Amino acid sequence: MPAFVPHTDDSPVAPSSDTRRGRLTVKTLPVQFVRSAVAPTDLPRDLVPQLALVGRSNVGKSTLINAITGSRVARTSAAAGKTRELNLYTVEYGHRQLRRLFLVDLPGYGYARGGDASAEMFAGLTSMYFGRPAPGTTSPGDGAGFGPTGALLIVDARHPGLAQDLHAWAWLSTQALAVAVVAAKIDKLSRTERVRSLRVWETSLNAPVTPVSAATGEGLESLWTLIVSLLSRSPSPELPDRTPPSHSSNSRRPTRPDPTAGGRTPS
Repeated sequence: MPAFVPHTDDSPVAPSSDTRRGRLTVKTLPVQFVRSAVAPTDLPRDLVPQLALVGRSNVGKSTLINAITGSRVARTSAAAGKTRELNLYTVEYGHRQLRRLFLVDLPGYGYARGGDASAEMFAGLTSMYFGRPAPGTTSPGDGAGFGPTGALLIVDARHPGLAQDLHAWAWLSTQALAVAVVAAKIDKLSRTERVRSLRVWETSLNAPVTPVSAATGEGLESLWTLIVSLLSRSPSPELPDRTPPSHSSNSRRPTRPDPTAGGRTPS
């Protein structure tokens, strides 16, 4: 799996190319699985930036974690809905602006077979985690850990404009966080399909989208640059209402964003 070499200045990360394999080959980053979290007391108390990874079930968040760290630290599964906790990973990146960070893999949303119980579980964990103050903003005051500094919405490049992803982005955009969108599995599309897909994604989300491929390493350099930028921004001390709003399954275009919306998840 490709990752990027830690560095100690502000220069861009430079992967090396291997034309024989048609992919990027770079060194592994020091990464460690910390624990799974289900309560505020499980969250990190370190004054270290946290990056939340949000996306549909089976969109490839664990695979992307492995790709950007050059490891197999995150367990992957072909079956959707396996992750039921917040999985915490610590990464030593070594950048002047980002020495260390936590990657926080949230359970996927939109797992149809999980039913109401799965949606409620996701909503509870999301409310708990996003309701915590970010590191460096204010002391939690309750002996528990911090919440996210920034968040990435991971979408599938092959399925632009899905209502579940639009709900999730609308909700994330209301948070006092630095947020961005990443389109995974870009290698699955032809050049023409990529252009069309990214245009639809950026139009429907009204935001720039960074295309990446965990399989080939494409876009991972840009992704790390994006991560450094997100987590280097000064966090806001204000805490908005971070409770995921309720979902009405009868509304095709809900008036309130909802990252917990159910529905069938494309493969």
